[in-house]
Parts: sequence; C-alpha cells; structure tokens
Amino acid sequence: MRFCICGGCSNSDLLSDHLRFHSFPDRRKDGAGFRAWVHFVQVKRKDFFFASVTKYSFICAAHFRPEDYVSGDMMEFQMGFRSEKRVRLKAGVVPSIHVAPAAASGSATGGSEDHGPVRDSTIRKRELCTPQMRLQPVKTRSKRPSLHWLLSQNLCVTLAHSVT
Repeated sequence: MRFCICGGCSNSDLLSDHLRFHSFPDRRKDGAGFRAWVHFVQVKRKDFFFASVTKYSFICAAHFRPEDYVSGDMMEFQMGFRSEKRVRLKAGVVPSIHVAPAAASGSATGGSEDHGPVRDSTIRKRELCTPQMRLQPVKTRSKRPSLHWLLSQNLCVTLAHSVT
C-alpha cells in the first residue's frame, strides 16, 4: 500500500487503482534531485527531513505536470499499449504542484476540540456513506478496521456515483 507523503495530500492506492506514485531519486546517484524533492515536501511538512525518506516514501502524480513525463510513455499510455502506472518521469524532474487540502480542519469537517481535526481520508470515507450508514468507531477490534473489511461487512455499500 502506498501513500503520498506530501502535506495536505491524502492520495493512496486504496482510493484509486489508476494513480501513479513515484519514489524519491537515489540520494547517491542524484543528490541534487533528492534534495530538491525533500525541499518540495518540506514546504508543507516542517516535520519532514532528509532522514525521513525511506524506500516506502512516495509522491503521487498529482504533484507533477503532464510535461514532466516521458512523452513516448505518455503516448503509449494514451494508445493503450502501456499501463498508467508504468509511465516514467523525465530525468531530473522535481515535483512542482502543491495540492490544496480538500477541506479545512475543525468542526466543519467533523473534528472536535477533544480529538483534533479529522484526516482527509476519513472525510472521503464518510462522504461515500449515506447519512443513515455513517461509520461508527469500532471498539471490539484492536486495530483500526480497513475500508476493505468495512465494505465486506456491508456497513457502507453506497458508492459515490449512486449518491443523488
């Protein structure tokens, strides 16, 4: 499972199978590119450092422009000969788009003063459910339930396209 590590972005491959994720450049081979990617993340996340980058750190495609990708790969993807996840970035490209948070934190998003703001992914999961089927905290499980488990239990069956 991959998550975008940029501040204000909550994209993950749980939400979309068609979203591309890019790993950081190798810090030994492309030190300047690696530092530029880290500085891009630090604009929105002050708690992110060079040592924070692991092989599991990814930035999603929402932070790159279409011209940042290899044109031949994009053409093959558009013609149906290449998977969207196999489209490569050009050498030396740095992320350049900071996505705005979907909603402000606080009482408007369901947060409270006791527990702090609610994560963007939680807000999207709540929007997928009808008002009668809102997800309630599960106290019987030791781990937080996954979206796949909740859907398999038929707790939230209304999809976004069927909401009127």
